[in-house]
Amino acid sequence: MRLFTAAALVAHLTLAAAIAAVPSVEAFTPTKTPVSPTGVRAATDMPAAIHMRNTGGIGKRGVPGTGAGLCVYTAVEMDALSQCVPALKGFQQWMTNKPGGGSPAKLAAMIAQFCREKGVREPQYVQHTGGDERFLDMAMRTRRPIAITYAGGDDFYGGLVDHMVCLVHLDSQWACIVDNNRPGVFVWMTRAELIARWKARGGGWAVVLLDPPAPPAPVIVTLDEFGVWRPEEHQYTFPSCPNGRCPNAGAAPVVVQPRPAAVGTPRVGRSACAIQVQRDAGDGITEYGSGTVIASERGRSLVLTNSHVVPDGTRPVSVWIGTKKHAARHLASSVMSSDTPDLALLVIDVAAVAAPIAATPAPVGAAVYQWGFGGVTPGSPAKLKSGATVEQGNYVGPKTLRTTIASQQGDSGSGLFSDSGELVGVAWGGDGKHQFANSLDAVKAWVRDQAGEQFGALAPVKAAEAVPKHAVPNYGIDTDELDGLTIGGKQRYWVRGHETLPGETYETMGGALVDDSDCYHLSVLGGAAEQQVLDQVLADPRVARFRDRLHARVYARDSWLAKERVASAVQLQEPAPKGGAVVGKLDRVDVELLVALLLQVFDPKPPTPPAKPADPASPAKPADAPNETPATPPAEPARTPWLAIAALLVILFLRNRKESK
Repeated sequence: MRLFTAAALVAHLTLAAAIAAVPSVEAFTPTKTPVSPTGVRAATDMPAAIHMRNTGGIGKRGVPGTGAGLCVYTAVEMDALSQCVPALKGFQQWMTNKPGGGSPAKLAAMIAQFCREKGVREPQYVQHTGGDERFLDMAMRTRRPIAITYAGGDDFYGGLVDHMVCLVHLDSQWACIVDNNRPGVFVWMTRAELIARWKARGGGWAVVLLDPPAPPAPVIVTLDEFGVWRPEEHQYTFPSCPNGRCPNAGAAPVVVQPRPAAVGTPRVGRSACAIQVQRDAGDGITEYGSGTVIASERGRSLVLTNSHVVPDGTRPVSVWIGTKKHAARHLASSVMSSDTPDLALLVIDVAAVAAPIAATPAPVGAAVYQWGFGGVTPGSPAKLKSGATVEQGNYVGPKTLRTTIASQQGDSGSGLFSDSGELVGVAWGGDGKHQFANSLDAVKAWVRDQAGEQFGALAPVKAAEAVPKHAVPNYGIDTDELDGLTIGGKQRYWVRGHETLPGETYETMGGALVDDSDCYHLSVLGGAAEQQVLDQVLADPRVARFRDRLHARVYARDSWLAKERVASAVQLQEPAPKGGAVVGKLDRVDVELLVALLLQVFDPKPPTPPAKPADPASPAKPADAPNETPATPPAEPARTPWLAIAALLVILFLRNRKESK
């Protein structure tokens, strides 16, 4: 069980286990399509039509769907639908007849049993616990969705939860999830906010299917005025799920209009950890201030505010979290002096989102943001005020931070946050021109001093007074087993159900999570028969030469891909980072037709040269010219026989002699 100990609080102060709860202006913004308000498109494909709603396992009375939550199995099936892995189709429905709740070992056992009963081959997958961010990055680079634990603290939950969702985008700045408790929308936040919520409850559990992802969305090309085919600047359309009822394949598509990027927008937004402090001052007077949640464990939360906001522990104190009011207990406070910060600690019996505390102070000139409740009625959102740091110390005292923020009555005790959303001070007053705040070093040192004595008193809780196990809403996570896996920050890995070393796991992932951004995508619709045809094509010697440049796969005809992206029996797309243009289609699956299509793209033959034109001096005979019988060549003159010549000479000689007589 998690307890408030000095070590646990220091861990919060060093961000080892805190929830990053100061979101950006765009953070926790649900969109109806996988495109952020600033135009970032999700790296993976999970159209709203395949979103699923979480349900329960078998109930105590044997009624399916009424027991513990199935968020783990729902998230894994949604990933399988996204990647078109038919082996896990129906996984959630099957689990409604099994006890709910999930852990790495139970998930592996359930996948194996489900596939065995279904008579299909178990898909390859890997699991990890312990919060290794490289695990997420490696899967996301190849456009695979990831099932991850998620601690809530967003616009939907407000407080902490134990839950698993689908991570569909993660880059150096932004992240996006699809939550099976609110299907039909995509929730955007900063990377830091996502990572903190992944690690906050159970240390970070993630599941990745190693099957290839769906081919990217094809780029639309048009013929320009010069006769050149060019990519078109188009708007993506996606099937939607009205009223959050998913799947709903018959819904009209939603068109995402381009939106300009926000200019000069701070990354810190309305803090889920900013709270309003209310104190009964007596004589019918109620005083208000501000505060910040700095730790939350076992259904209890710590609130940091000013000592002058709650000067003693004799008067009733309450805090507002959103529109809900909670009774608070005074735990520790200081007396303001030149050497002592103006700080106090309160305890509330409710799980809340904790703010990350910066490791180093904000430099002079750095932007700072305050979420306070000056001039705000109870139950209303905090107000954002911004400014810059002027000086660290040496103004009112060595532990004072001075800023240009114009504070007002009611802002006392509010947190000051850096541009990245980390707590860098606690405001306590101002002179109309500058704001004064407890510096980061003063805050950290004072809280650490109070931790050993004050928070250690919370440890020896009697069994009857123990916080209920499910003080934090649980939607299907076996928290006891998950906590046991990550004791001491240990990182663990599994390939299917077998635990492996990190190197073995990453070697397995490296062999399967191939970056196919430079490959052509050959999509074939069908089943076993079409798979046999594709296998023959890929084994053909004519195709073997360029096999490594081709990503080929058969997709079921009832998959979302067949309905939304592949419009014919065979589709070939050229490579591109976000999808290539369609360069070939076939209406039927045939070995020779497929080979011919691939050869046309990968091994085009040079065009046959035109026939040599006829010699103008010797024009060809017209086709309709009359046939003429060629003239008979003259007979070769007969050779005169020598005997006849001799006889003729003899006759002439004899005649001449006779006449001479």
